[in-house]
Amino acid sequence: ADKAFEVYMLRRKTAEQDKLLQAELAMAADFQELFLQVRIPESACFHFDFINQYAKRLSFGGDYFDILHLKKERYLLLLGDVAGHGLKASFLVSILKSIIYSEFMKEKTEGNISPSEFLTWLNGRMHTILHRTPDLFLAFSACYIDGDSGTLSCANGGQPPPLLISGSGVVEICHPEPALGVTESFRYSEATRQMSPDDVILLC
Repeated sequence: ADKAFEVYMLRRKTAEQDKLLQAELAMAADFQELFLQVRIPESACFHFDFINQYAKRLSFGGDYFDILHLKKERYLLLLGDVAGHGLKASFLVSILKSIIYSEFMKEKTEGNISPSEFLTWLNGRMHTILHRTPDLFLAFSACYIDGDSGTLSCANGGQPPPLLISGSGVVEICHPEPALGVTESFRYSEATRQMSPDDVILLC
């Protein structure tokens, strides 16, 4: 009888701990969703839209995307994916956004940004974190669009190539280079193209 009671109490304690853990994970997932919420800016030149579909069985994701309004009709489109899922990937995404806003964007008040310089800088910052966690890496692409000049510049670290869709067809803007955090001193390149009023830029 004593043995059966011990087993019962152990199972009850385990069920209570599991229930508490699931509640804490759900709360953490809600915090992550709020922190990573994307605000779509109003623009006279561009129409922005995005679709994000999480896997239903996962509370946390390694996806990062943002639209940063720099100045006038200049915007930086960011898309990242931390390899893997779970707490480590979600924490890294939160760190990623904090670094971009508190360090990089703080210095870019004039609104002119080179995507290749941005990825090179971010790669160096990520390497200091990711070299301690070899099971994680960050694929990331950045596109800078200027509505006044009609130019599009992109740099790509391990993501599928951004696409420019126009009346003449579909063009891959820039091919992927190494994912971020793998090599500390890699310098990323960028590609620049002219845009027409009805062109569509697709990042995925």
